[in-house]
Amino acid sequence: MSNDKNDIVDKIKTEFRNSSIRDILKSQFTNGKIKINEEPVSLIAKLVKVMTVESAMRAAAEAEANRKTTVDLNHIETVITNLLLDFP
Repeated sequence: MSNDKNDIVDKIKTEFRNSSIRDILKSQFTNGKIKINEEPVSLIAKLVKVMTVESAMRAAAEAEANRKTTVDLNHIETVITNLLLDFP
């Protein structure tokens, strides 16, 4: 990710709650005894934030390329495949 994109991500103060990330992870576990440390939950929350900002930026660029002033679901659908391929 370029420095400009890093700057944008750093300026966005909204965060995903660690408790929400933990709940999502726990919902996928079949063994209820599994515990999740705070560090991986925090890292996953940061990754989700970066992917969310990146998808919004790509969708905005797609809308601009189509001479639109509003991002809609079609723009997000257009960029989501490449986004997922860029984040293996």
